Amino acid sequence: MSGVPQVPARFVDPGAPPTPQTVVSRWDQFLGSIASGMPLQDAMLKHFMKRADIETMTRKSALEMKRWRDAKIAALRCAFSEFDLDEFFDRVAKGMKVADAYMEVFGREVEGTFYRLLREDQDMADRYRASQETKAMLEMEKAVDIIDDDANDTLPGPKGGEIPNMAAVQRSRLRFEGRHKIAAATFRRLYGDKEAKTEVTVNIDLAERLERAIGNARDRKVTPRQMSQAIDATYTEVKPMDTSWMDEKPTDPIWREES
Repeated sequence: MSGVPQVPARFVDPGAPPTPQTVVSRWDQFLGSIASGMPLQDAMLKHFMKRADIETMTRKSALEMKRWRDAKIAALRCAFSEFDLDEFFDRVAKGMKVADAYMEVFGREVEGTFYRLLREDQDMADRYRASQETKAMLEMEKAVDIIDDDANDTLPGPKGGEIPNMAAVQRSRLRFEGRHKIAAATFRRLYGDKEAKTEVTVNIDLAERLERAIGNARDRKVTPRQMSQAIDATYTEVKPMDTSWMDEKPTDPIWREES
């Protein structure tokens, strides 16, 4: 977790609560007030949450940090209505820039916190993505008109007749390719390039490999060191077995003729 304090030092700490309450119980109520849009300083004073209490709870676990951040995101949403947001996303889907659509719907310049909503609020992020996908579909429909438009493909020739207007052709190509790249990046499932799957088949002849291994073992030469070790092992003296502890000595297995 980040070591940066969650609440600036300029915020005033409240006094002790009039009735004893645990920080955990006050924390839940505090988050509810933050999520409803209450300013942070007012919520701190209302629920007797000091800066140290907020630090303690947000560092307690990843879950509490997520609840704190979700409450702040919910507070940002309180400045908008569903009706206005529908109007905004409809304009974006039709091809309008975010800043222009925001100005038309809300009557003011777009704030940086609104872009934060589009990134971090799951519902807003999904709606923004859907509007961008719709925009990609509309742009690709325009691309068909660009391809079919041949009005400026030729120019009058200096000696009569017509000559290709390569500048217009290249411009149309750029307009189409630009739209296609944006659509492919935005709506990859529909306009993205399909990745070709390459299947590689490997056949292993086990019988051939086994025969080769047998041949290698047969042809392998004995090194002088291996030969020396084999000779030494052959002539190693074997010590006689100790039979002193036996009551009956083992008989000699060699047969002797009776005299």
